[in-house]
Amino acid sequence: MAADEEDEDGILPEILFFGFPTCKPHSMLLPFFHRMISPVAASLTEGDLRLVDGGRDNQGRIEIYFNDTWWRLCKHHFNERAFTSVCRTLGLPDPEWEFRDSEFGRGNYSYLPRDFECDSEDTPLLKCRDEGYHDHHCSEEATVGVSCGELVHLECDGGSNRTDMFGTLHFMKGSKPQERRCEWIIGNEGDPKGDHIIINTYVEKGAKCGTHVNIKRFPDDHIHHSDVCRERTTQIIEFEASKVVVEIDQHHIDDVSFDGAYVFLQGSYESAQHVSGWDVSVTNITEDSLRIEWTVLTSEIDQPVEVYVVIVASTTRHDYVNGRIVTSSISSLWLHGLIPYHEYRILVVAVDVSGRPHKSNETTTTTDESVPMSGPHIHEAYPDEKGCVKVKWDPISENERGGLILGYTLSYIPTCSEHDPENDGNEGNVTVDGSTFNASLCNLRPGTRYRLELKGYTSKGYGPPTDKDTYASCGEPRILTEVNGTIDSPNKPCEYGGKQNCLWSIRPNVSEPVKNIWMTFKDFRLVEYEHDKGCGFNDWVGISTGDSGTPSLVCRHFDHFHAIVSGDQADVKFFAQGREDYRRDDGFHASYYGLDEIEETYLESWNFSSSLDSWSADLSWGVFPPGGDIQSLYVRFTQKNVSIMVPVNEHDTSYRMKNLLMPNRDYVLDVVAFVAGDKMYLSQNDSVTTPEGAPSRGPDNVHVELLQHNRILVTWDAITREVANGQLRGYTVFVKDYHDHDPESATNYERRNIFERNAVREIQVHVQYSAVQYKSQRMPPRDRISLQQRERIVRAFEDVHQDYLAIAETIGVNRSTARGIVSRYVREGRIAERLRGGANHVRVDDAMRDCLHDIINENCLLTIAEMNRELRLRLPHKPIIHDRTVARALEGMLYRVKLARPLPADRNRPDVLQKRVEYGNWFMGHAVVNHTVFIDECGYNTVFGPHEVKDEL
Repeated sequence: MAADEEDEDGILPEILFFGFPTCKPHSMLLPFFHRMISPVAASLTEGDLRLVDGGRDNQGRIEIYFNDTWWRLCKHHFNERAFTSVCRTLGLPDPEWEFRDSEFGRGNYSYLPRDFECDSEDTPLLKCRDEGYHDHHCSEEATVGVSCGELVHLECDGGSNRTDMFGTLHFMKGSKPQERRCEWIIGNEGDPKGDHIIINTYVEKGAKCGTHVNIKRFPDDHIHHSDVCRERTTQIIEFEASKVVVEIDQHHIDDVSFDGAYVFLQGSYESAQHVSGWDVSVTNITEDSLRIEWTVLTSEIDQPVEVYVVIVASTTRHDYVNGRIVTSSISSLWLHGLIPYHEYRILVVAVDVSGRPHKSNETTTTTDESVPMSGPHIHEAYPDEKGCVKVKWDPISENERGGLILGYTLSYIPTCSEHDPENDGNEGNVTVDGSTFNASLCNLRPGTRYRLELKGYTSKGYGPPTDKDTYASCGEPRILTEVNGTIDSPNKPCEYGGKQNCLWSIRPNVSEPVKNIWMTFKDFRLVEYEHDKGCGFNDWVGISTGDSGTPSLVCRHFDHFHAIVSGDQADVKFFAQGREDYRRDDGFHASYYGLDEIEETYLESWNFSSSLDSWSADLSWGVFPPGGDIQSLYVRFTQKNVSIMVPVNEHDTSYRMKNLLMPNRDYVLDVVAFVAGDKMYLSQNDSVTTPEGAPSRGPDNVHVELLQHNRILVTWDAITREVANGQLRGYTVFVKDYHDHDPESATNYERRNIFERNAVREIQVHVQYSAVQYKSQRMPPRDRISLQQRERIVRAFEDVHQDYLAIAETIGVNRSTARGIVSRYVREGRIAERLRGGANHVRVDDAMRDCLHDIINENCLLTIAEMNRELRLRLPHKPIIHDRTVARALEGMLYRVKLARPLPADRNRPDVLQKRVEYGNWFMGHAVVNHTVFIDECGYNTVFGPHEVKDEL
């Protein structure tokens, strides 16, 4: 297509952009074999440098002249100071950018087999230290390059300076660093073409994100930033400016072209003069596209038309304006990338050759319904007290629904990678209606990991799913009656996760009760949350006799350990805290055996000593007296009738039992050796009592009830002896205030101490609510993020070589706050914080509701936007409200809203009316006489009694 031609839809043609040629890849050549020698000038000397393929003398791939040829250099043998050495040797500014991944191409030469470890930035490369070259480190993508001083980008396609009233823009990223960015300066202050400018940006439908558009009033007044991609394939932006700078950045995207156009206006298009009788029509509608037609203006305005600007603006999102700029001969186009099931207002603006805008009459239309464009966000999935998994989610956002959400389907699928016949078929789904945002999944396999997939659906079908992993709870306690058996952690043979509270009760069903139960745990891997604290603060396995209520705990990682319960029954409890969704581990596999007697030999001569350190103990012992061959050696701690044996090296004589003991417990510590024939020998022992410690957990079932007179009632369950870790002396209730439900504005905790221990488990706390009381207490103000901090974060975001989250942490800004600052900057181009405060007015009062009621009674086919406009006309003194506020008000008035679209009808044309008269006369004179029955719109009803119908038939 020629540059001055137009396609059949009237869209300005894309201008082809020919990227800069890149070198043809070649296999990496060994440095001393088959080297490619190129002719060089006689004046070159050893160590000469050059920068290649950078488009400018100050930037490019670094090549060095050595042994009569040019060589490229490898990043693994090129330190930081070497880059500065290159620039200074060439008489250029120090480096602004350093490139290490063949960004300027691979070149046609081999790597110079030499290391460049420069100790000074002024040392020539060949005089830098050589610490040995390893060729296998250097792949084809390891060539270094540099930009000495500022990186100079190539001129934009068609020239970087535009002074015409109307023009097109085109850019496509090349392979080199200088080809990834483009800047146009549009306008001429000496000869301004208008005081407003419309910028039109567009990419192909479905294109990947990554084309950043930044627009500034000349020279450096930022006014707009956006990311052109996917749904927003076209965009219309108007600014009050006579000269602007348009920057295009495609650092993070390949193979996507940016296209655009601009036109200068005399005044805004919103205030343009209406052209009487000039209408725009929509002839085809799909879920994301419209075909728009209009009449080409000839004599309706004083001067010829330069271009038409098609405006398709959302009626609810005022920042979302689609459209195209097309030439004056075009009268129709398809516009893609619209939001499904969304209302738009449509108009066409004709810009004449002098820049004056003239606009058509407006029309509104709604795109067709589609499937949802995204899935609902699952924000919570947890096991409840009934053993089911409770799943909660957020509704799909309004702009992503694609239509009326009829319901949600939640599927659950076991995800253990190992084949498990008992698990096969243990999957299913639950469907709820569109107003429900939670579901319970019951009858799941206990402890199993499930992949949850949730998707919404409209009348057009299902949208994409969102997923989340969760774990079913252990379920009811299990009683094991076999003499010998096994116990596996939840979700074996895969990892366990989530909150778990499992209990296995070993009750061997034999005629003669067993006297001991021996347990061996293998591949013991539990999640550790607190490295320097006891097992009660981590995931743990507790072993008890079944009636003691104070189990011995084991946590963290062991290849194996043994547990001996003296008695005919034992309880094994597994507790997983599930603090963080991503934390999971292998769990354990245990075998147990019911035994009568365990033969133990006590050696008085085998000395042993211990010293306590909080929840840890330092143990030491002598050499095993018989001097025999020890097969295995264990340190043991015994609490009541439960012994835990932890393996140590058979040659060791000391061991630190770190954080395995519980506070305020009585233990017996010793060493156990097994020799040939599984004979069991015991050392001397120490009886110790650990000191008191803080409770391992807080109280359960904390409830808060709001009382009168600014008081709240706080109740909780008493902390059990099992986790108290000492004599419980009292509780402390902390009350923390949030301003406007904002955690960042929280003041310090207010403490309420209770010293009545277990007897009192509730307290009434006086809470200050009003702003006056806050002021009188002189609450500390919220720490606002300063404008300087916001600007620093945005600059780091714009710089592809900086991590804006790391910068935020450095300057003391929360990571989520930093993401919000960047998100607002990308959406709105605004850095400063919004103004806050003001009264909370009632948005829709009774007078406005009565007016809405009258509007609906007069014409129930009006859209929400049309009702809102009519409301503003009838009640101009009332505050302006958003269309969504109108919709919520109607919902509160028990009105249901549905899509109604007027369709053209031919029934009232004069010729149709005449035919209907003729038909009625014929019917009365012929059809009735012959007892012919018709169903027609002529207004006649023929009624039969039941017997008459039967007789006639």
